[in-house]
Amino acid sequence: QTCALPICPYIYRKDGIKISDALFILCDGISGVSKLHTQVLKDLLSSFRYKIYENQTYGNTNGVHSMQWLSKKLLRLLIDYAIKTESLSLKELFKNLEKDRDLKEKFVSELDKIKFSLEKNLRDWLKTKGIEAKEGLAIIPILRRVVPYKCLDKFVTLLEREDFRRRLIEGHNFYLIGGRTFDEWGATQINKIKSAIEDYPQLKERVGILYDYNIAEAFRIWQGSFAAVMTSNFKREASATSMMKALMNAGILIATGDGAIPELLIDFNENDEEGNGFL
Repeated sequence: QTCALPICPYIYRKDGIKISDALFILCDGISGVSKLHTQVLKDLLSSFRYKIYENQTYGNTNGVHSMQWLSKKLLRLLIDYAIKTESLSLKELFKNLEKDRDLKEKFVSELDKIKFSLEKNLRDWLKTKGIEAKEGLAIIPILRRVVPYKCLDKFVTLLEREDFRRRLIEGHNFYLIGGRTFDEWGATQINKIKSAIEDYPQLKERVGILYDYNIAEAFRIWQGSFAAVMTSNFKREASATSMMKALMNAGILIATGDGAIPELLIDFNENDEEGNGFL
């Protein structure tokens, strides 16, 4: 059959055509999904570097659709206060709230009430899955594809340490574990966490496993969670999006500096009381 590809011998291999190179040849441009990922592409694809483009402000960082993931209660709150302050954007809204201390306190109070109600909805839903996250514990999901570079094995290693188990049991967090597994490695990590819960019954009050995590019900989790975790081996995570869903619903981030985290996370500064997470 006639092929539209130019004569480029290096795309051919003994076992066939290298599809990625074929696509790079035919496309008009190549984009990463975060500033760091775009730089990784530049380093890896030297032959196509001239096709890689980057927005200087945003770095082509991807995101999630707010109308799908943002709580409708939070959306109404934001619209209400945008009208009150005559703000045309979220940036302008928060700037205007800083000018009116009383209005800001009222906004924060209403935001907290909504967040507590979303958290309660999440706890009630988890009960239907056989998972008991007691009131007063901050729910922190670690729900990602269970592959080596996303580092669930680091959490497993911590569970195996007596000092960390003690800190976890004495703490005030509930970790919700899950995600798609693809091979024996992933299944092994989930089974190790299950075994740890069985061996140390007190962990059941601090760690739960969600086996059927899926996109249809994910909104309940990210709207009601206190924080999202994004860990990865450096320069292996292109962007990640789960933490973005939590962030837009007044959650905080706990992350390593990979993927889109440099663009999203402001490390909390106790002196200034500013930040949206912990690096």
